[in-house]
Amino acid sequence: MERNETPAEACMREVKEETGYDISILSLFLKATLNILLDRNAKRLI
Repeated sequence: MERNETPAEACMREVKEETGYDISILSLFLKATLNILLDRNAKRLI
């Protein structure tokens, strides 16, 4: 991520840079799901 860039903006920029496609973020469900999975993994590591 670049300074002053939100995660959604970083995602859209990276997709554009790598594929040439312009995208929109329609839902943050995936982000919430990933956060839950990461939290579960972190607890297992402790």
